[in-house]
Amino acid sequence: MSRILLVEDDPDQLSIRKLMLEAAGHTVAAADSAETAIAAFGAGVDAVVMDLRLPHTENGLELIRRFRGVSPRVRIIVLSGWMPDFSGLPEAGLVSAWAAKPVSSRKLLELLG
Repeated sequence: MSRILLVEDDPDQLSIRKLMLEAAGHTVAAADSAETAIAAFGAGVDAVVMDLRLPHTENGLELIRRFRGVSPRVRIIVLSGWMPDFSGLPEAGLVSAWAAKPVSSRKLLELLG
């Protein structure tokens, strides 16, 4: 299965998604801030599942640019309750997929493919 970096500043959502992804067989590194995510991102990460607002939209956009700059092939999946913040921005073209929160476990696993 995949090695996933999960980035979410809501502790409950972080915990729930981590447990769900691990139950599906993935290895998950969890990060609760943009700074922690940058430190945790490495060559062994197959996919990033991330919130857009960390706590601000610009934090998520910066992460997308950084991750893509380091690894053009890593899958980046953005989850956000504020999709108008994202659609139409240049960073939307840098990600593999995005979904509006709340996103079901099944949908997230489908996006990870």
